[in-house]
Amino acid sequence: MDATLENTEVTALCGDQHCVALKLKANGEECGFFSQIYPVVTVPSVYFIAVNGSPIEVTAGYVEPNAFCQIIQSVIKNHRAQTDVSPPLDTQSIKMSNVQTAVSSGQPASGQADSASSNHTVTTDSNSAAPALEERIDIAKQKIEEKRLQKQEIEEEGRRQKEIERRKLGQDMAKLKQFQEEKKRKELQEQLAKERTEKTKERERIKQELEKD
Repeated sequence: MDATLENTEVTALCGDQHCVALKLKANGEECGFFSQIYPVVTVPSVYFIAVNGSPIEVTAGYVEPNAFCQIIQSVIKNHRAQTDVSPPLDTQSIKMSNVQTAVSSGQPASGQADSASSNHTVTTDSNSAAPALEERIDIAKQKIEEKRLQKQEIEEEGRRQKEIERRKLGQDMAKLKQFQEEKKRKELQEQLAKERTEKTKERERIKQELEKD
């Protein structure tokens, strides 16, 4: 999919629409955070996401450059019709090495990425658009961080529960061992008492026989 995303027609179209591109590795931590918000099912794939965070379009697998350009134009047209916005807006796109994802505020994007891990390209219509874009990026980062913290809390709670269960099991095993040792000691005491009783009876019997003689 990199060949399509780096195609001159695709990059030119994205440039005209003022795109921002991010590239994430399919197995990277960033992709893991992203998939908590937008489940990644197929790799590679490209996500077109609106400013409000709702996905507009998702492409799965390899797409030819010409077909991909048509998808971008279709997404732009549909998004403009929904938002009733004529001028192009700045766009944020996320492109993964195996899971490519695009995020758009008015238009889709699939911009180039220079590294295998991540690359960010930001272009805006004016200086006033930059703060709005940065604000949207901050909101997205906050959501990802919230998801990460929530997942971390669940994992920590799971570890705490496992530790509690482990300690309880250890205590139960210790009680069982103590019970078994106590039972064994009691049985031994009963056996010794029985043997002493039998010996006493045997001596008494012998004594009585001797007295008869």
